[in-house]
Amino acid sequence: MQATTLILEDVSGLQVSSTGNGNAGNLKVVADTIKLDNSEFNAAVSQDGQDKGEVTLVAYDPTKTGVQRSSPTPASCAAVRS
Repeated sequence: MQATTLILEDVSGLQVSSTGNGNAGNLKVVADTIKLDNSEFNAAVSQDGQDKGEVTLVAYDPTKTGVQRSSPTPASCAAVRS
């Protein structure tokens, strides 16, 4: 997913999951602004309970082309797991 701004407000969450056996899949969110309000990201296990997917958040400073910066809110990063 690539967007200028991603805002999740009071939704149940965003999840990566598998419909069968194997890796649950990967989701990479790239945006200038990522805002999480009462939301969570989950790397869900596949139906066989073995392999997890991966959720990656990447935020960029829109004033500095090509310069990557980390998420300004550690709580958002804590919810990301692989």
